[in-house]
Amino acid sequence: MDQNIHNNEQVLQQIEWNTIKSLLKEQVHFTFNFKSILNYLEETSEIQTKLIQTHNFYEFLYEQDFNSFIMDITSIHSDLNFDQTLNNIQKEKALDFSEINETIKTLEFYLTHFKICQNYLPEIEVAKDFHKFKREFQKNVQTEFRRFVSKDGEVDLAKHPILRPLYEKRLQLESNIRSRIEGLLTDSQMQKKIQFATIDIINDRYVIPLRSDSYQGSLGQIISRSESGNTLYIEPNSISQLNYERLQLVFQIQTILSKLELEYTQKLKHFLKEISETFNLLKFLDEYNSRAKFAKALNLTYPEISSEPEIKLINAFHPLIKNPIKNDIFISKENNGLIISGPNTGGKTATLKTLALCQLFLRHGLFIPCDEAQLPIYSKVFYFGNDGQDLNSGLSSFSAEVKNYTELFEHLGSTNLILIDEIFNSTSSEEASALAIALFKKLHLTTKVHLVVSSHHQTLKTILHQDEDYISAHVGFDTDNNSPTYTLHYGSPGSSHALRIFKSLTTNNPRFENVYDNALQFLDNKVIHYEKLLESISEKEHQLNKTLKENKNLNQQLKNQKASMEGVIKLKIEERVESTEKKLKKIIDKAEYILRETKRGNIQKTKQLDKHGSEMKHELKKFQRPEQIESPEKKYANLSTPKIIEAGKEYFCLTIQKTVLVKKVDKANAHIGTGAFSMKVPLKSLRVANQTNTKEVIQSAGVSKSRSSQIEYDCRGMRLEEFQSLVEDIISDLFLGDVPFVTIIHGHGTGVLKNWLRQFVKGQKDIQILKDNSGNDGETRLALN
Repeated sequence: MDQNIHNNEQVLQQIEWNTIKSLLKEQVHFTFNFKSILNYLEETSEIQTKLIQTHNFYEFLYEQDFNSFIMDITSIHSDLNFDQTLNNIQKEKALDFSEINETIKTLEFYLTHFKICQNYLPEIEVAKDFHKFKREFQKNVQTEFRRFVSKDGEVDLAKHPILRPLYEKRLQLESNIRSRIEGLLTDSQMQKKIQFATIDIINDRYVIPLRSDSYQGSLGQIISRSESGNTLYIEPNSISQLNYERLQLVFQIQTILSKLELEYTQKLKHFLKEISETFNLLKFLDEYNSRAKFAKALNLTYPEISSEPEIKLINAFHPLIKNPIKNDIFISKENNGLIISGPNTGGKTATLKTLALCQLFLRHGLFIPCDEAQLPIYSKVFYFGNDGQDLNSGLSSFSAEVKNYTELFEHLGSTNLILIDEIFNSTSSEEASALAIALFKKLHLTTKVHLVVSSHHQTLKTILHQDEDYISAHVGFDTDNNSPTYTLHYGSPGSSHALRIFKSLTTNNPRFENVYDNALQFLDNKVIHYEKLLESISEKEHQLNKTLKENKNLNQQLKNQKASMEGVIKLKIEERVESTEKKLKKIIDKAEYILRETKRGNIQKTKQLDKHGSEMKHELKKFQRPEQIESPEKKYANLSTPKIIEAGKEYFCLTIQKTVLVKKVDKANAHIGTGAFSMKVPLKSLRVANQTNTKEVIQSAGVSKSRSSQIEYDCRGMRLEEFQSLVEDIISDLFLGDVPFVTIIHGHGTGVLKNWLRQFVKGQKDIQILKDNSGNDGETRLALN
């Protein structure tokens, strides 16, 4: 089996690739795009193109106009099947209103953002006859369709000229039906027979719930039964004709809607070319937006691809480790590889996995987990880690490892990166070291190979340290706390610190008394001295690093003290300036008084004026005012002034220097919300807001409600418009956290309320329908995803 990492599921699990994929999937909007992002790229040119496009998106990711551009992409339904939709339009197979609406939304996106597509994405082809397409689309499709279908896909029958009279007639019939049923429910004789005093709709018929032991055929036709059989849902004889007439209207409306669906599908066929181009554009935009967001989320870096077999990673880290210790990783083309030693759990395995992920990320055109990257694309990458013991095949850990290496030679490429964690760890140290060195020599004679190996074997790490073709490194150890530092140090091997760690962990346990001392007796003195030498080097290295860190901290403290003193001096200066300004004001006031008196003839000439002028000049020369605090206009000069200020949108306010929600606009002022307060500010103080803190602003804008939240609503018999309005309020309660879930009782069967609610929730990715194990289909329980 080819052990190249992208084809080896066992290896992919070891390097946590499935977790990485889950994080990547969170950034993708269109479902079908996730697979295309995970395509393994063979050609360097393909990889380079993906990286450059991602870099372009990364730069624009948080620009305001680009942000709204991306938000409009994500407003299109994530499960829209582009290929199937195009195929259905081409064959004139009627789309439903939801599909028609989403298709029209994609074309509206193109119309809205045509200029951005030209400016930001010059390599994307845009329609040469754009303005002609725009005129025809708006005239023949968009204007007419949007009269009665909202961008959310809600069809308003009352706004369609043909459907309106039928819809109004249906409303009148429903009003009559409810009126008659309410009369029955208030009848004293019927009240004894009714199970619940509610109006229900089952199979598009208005019914009332009756106790089964009270049923008589003269009351009406049985439409349905409860699961227990205790309740019968009957259609009263007094409304059966009205129900029939209503069903006829429902059928007529549905027939017209089906006809409209086919008509709009046929109209869209005239714009098949533009739809296809827009779909391709959206695929492109979503793919690179996803790649850029993934890079931003994991702090990844644009890598430089090297034509030489050299690795240079500055501050590399494993992307799944929280607050990781970052390390530099260097392997030049003159080196055969890197040998890493040191204590267990010190970061050796994490370093190997990081290198494996870097190559895997490259092969998918993704950025790299480090601050700066220069690395080649190896034709093959192999990772050997963990115990390969196979009991079913009768292979020991050592035998399984040998089998892996024999198979490795059958799959080597022209250039190879081979990562081995704890090579031959399941056999004796001397034999393991000898076999490893011989294996490395054979690999280098066979093809171009870079080896990165972790090991505790003393002979192996000593010999390779002396070999100039290999780089020797070790992970650090804090001898004060007996714990790893996770920092990679170059130039020397490191001790495993096994004896030290064992002694530290067992000192206070009487069961392990003398175990440490007895262990030393079984070790060869050369081994003990060698390990102690490495420990001594490690300890001195740790103390040196500790001193350097203390000096760095001391230097920072001195800088902080200097900044603090500068702050105190600045305050003193401000006090002096304020005092001087007061004195100057008194002098100016007195000078103005003398000038007025002189003009009136009360004072001869202006010796006194000269005197006071001299005093004023003296005070000005005595002390000059330091640089003024930067004004908000200068501080936020990069923010542009909006052309139009609209209520319900967010702007940055120079007066309070934060993003606010505009509630109302009058002639010269805007009424803004900030926290629980409202205030009035001049329109000229508002700027186009940076959208990074939008969520926080919305949450702080303050919400007032005129009703109390509930966790259950009985909506049976309710009109659709009233029901839709209530559902909006219910979802607001969920988003505000007022209730954890809400149960909506709409009745059994396939009624209007139930159909609308289920369809509505499908289009809301933040809302979910909770499973009801009771089997009661007469209610729906909603909660946030």
